[in-house]
Amino acid sequence: MYTRPSSQYKFSMAATMRNNPTPAEQAMWEILTKEVIPKFPEHKFKQQQVVLGYILDFYCETLRFGIEVDGGVHEDSEQYDRHRDRILARNGVHVLRIPNEIVFNNPQRLAFQICNSIKYKTLPRHKKI
Repeated sequence: MYTRPSSQYKFSMAATMRNNPTPAEQAMWEILTKEVIPKFPEHKFKQQQVVLGYILDFYCETLRFGIEVDGGVHEDSEQYDRHRDRILARNGVHVLRIPNEIVFNNPQRLAFQICNSIKYKTLPRHKKI
């Protein structure tokens, strides 16, 4: 497994970001706490978590599932984001990227999509004979 160094700076930065969420991150947290987490209480999401040296907006360790809320700042970092998502995927972490507009304009559909993703990830896998 590839691991990128996680410095104390990253953990400090994540804590600062947790205490100062963007409006979209705050709205996403409300969607998770009101619509998603009650349906899957065994899977805890945490805000601004350092995973393999990267800070994810939201992360569920039991599912190895991250959620990134993408605003305007991500327009200039698409290549970096794709690279980061590939590294995380190679290490078993699935990242769902959600534009700010979806978080604000369609929260019920977003909650439904996230719940479906969790259901899919928790389905038992059948072995081929």
